[in-house]
Amino acid sequence: MAHGHRSLRFAPQAKLESAPETAVQERVYSPRQIGVATYLFSPLAGGVCMWLNLKDRPSERLPVAIGTVVVILVVIVLSVFTPDEFPMRFINIGLAVGAYSWANKYDGGRFTLLAEQGDQQSWWRLIGISLLCVLAYLLIIVPVIFAAEPELLGDLQALWAEGF
Repeated sequence: MAHGHRSLRFAPQAKLESAPETAVQERVYSPRQIGVATYLFSPLAGGVCMWLNLKDRPSERLPVAIGTVVVILVVIVLSVFTPDEFPMRFINIGLAVGAYSWANKYDGGRFTLLAEQGDQQSWWRLIGISLLCVLAYLLIIVPVIFAAEPELLGDLQALWAEGF
């Protein structure tokens, strides 16, 4: 030990090992959450949740987006041509069951499996996204309603002039 130099010969040698690699799994919306979003909020909300579940597979997002737009257009057409007495809740139930079934069976039940493992998105996030979808849906549907029935705009202007 000359010149105050210490030998580290007996010091324990630390092995630098990398931590085991674990795949970071995105949290997904469960089929139940997708069905609830579709029923309570809109087909757009259910479609957005399905679309978000496919972050890791961009090629499969386009069919989901197209399917969502088609469903929205069908709902708009049905709402225009169905009698006023027809309970629209049956259409909503059908949409929710369809969205739930699609999400449950899609990709061999991956969404269900991940949700059961605790990788399910928060219900609060689902509600927030769904409310944004309702706002977007209203921004789409209200002009369509006023275009289909322009006399409603006149009635609305009369109400506004009277101060409600």
